[in-house]
Amino acid sequence: MARRRRSRGGGARRRRFSLKGNTPLTLFLGAAIGIVGFWLAVQLANSPLVASIFLEKHPSIEVSRKISAQSTRILPSDLSPEYHKPIAVPVTPKIEKTAVPVEKEVPKAVIPSKQGPRVAIVIDDIGYHDRLERLLFSTKLPLTLSIMPQLEFSTHFSREGKKRGYEIILHQPMEPEVQFGDSDPGMISTWMNKEQVQRMLKLDLSTVPDADGMNNHMGSKATENAKLMRWVFEVLKERNLFFLDSVTSAHSLGWATAQSVNLPHLKRNVFLDNEDNPKYIENQIWQLLEKAKTQGFAIGIGHYRQTTLDVLKRMAPKIKKQGVEVVSLKDLLKQQ
Repeated sequence: MARRRRSRGGGARRRRFSLKGNTPLTLFLGAAIGIVGFWLAVQLANSPLVASIFLEKHPSIEVSRKISAQSTRILPSDLSPEYHKPIAVPVTPKIEKTAVPVEKEVPKAVIPSKQGPRVAIVIDDIGYHDRLERLLFSTKLPLTLSIMPQLEFSTHFSREGKKRGYEIILHQPMEPEVQFGDSDPGMISTWMNKEQVQRMLKLDLSTVPDADGMNNHMGSKATENAKLMRWVFEVLKERNLFFLDSVTSAHSLGWATAQSVNLPHLKRNVFLDNEDNPKYIENQIWQLLEKAKTQGFAIGIGHYRQTTLDVLKRMAPKIKKQGVEVVSLKDLLKQQ
């Protein structure tokens, strides 16, 4: 009996703590360790020291993170009144790309020009900066300058372009279907009433004082709203201005609404630089020339970019050799 008791006592002394079979305690400790581990991982990920070491080896991660953060910040139109206050304007403007829409309206009959086929080439998004000013004015083409309102260089390009003999139009920001980031200064949105729309348009025109007309910047949502477009056209008619529909939506009512109120109007045929690639832009210019030869005239829209202006400058002699004349939008209106 004594030997048996010693054996039991020894067994008791050799017993070790074990989680085996203790399911509630195991789950509790596992969850606690997981939570603490997750918290430590978050703290390390947000540590400037860790981030700097990691991004030094993988710089592309930071670029991707910034792009992702910007592209996912979508502002609903009814919550985006940023145009009421000064904002930091991005150097690179936003461009609303669309597929070429199906033509629904029947164009007016074209009066053939005695000089042969004609094209108008519009350069959008001018006003953010003046770094390409010398190149813009050296293409040796009578471009139409489409100037954004309420920017640092809006009035400068309006005055300088007019002085050099270029056609000037207002590049009016209008609400798109989806708004990424901050809205552009002077944007007209579908939630505005008539007074707000017309007051905003008049303010925008005051910053581009030499405008002969207007085309829409983005506006895939706004141009589908006939009532809003009629409010816009009331101001244009008062000032004897014309409207160029950039056709950023296949369902744009801009062109048809302008026709219904007897406002001088045109619409874009070809976007020249949906891709910032010289070969692509050159091919689009050839397409523009072919359209002009087929229908008498055509309108192309490009943007205030180094690549676009370089290609236009290089192709200016080739355009002339094709027997196609580059003219203003007002000249094309006379041809209709």
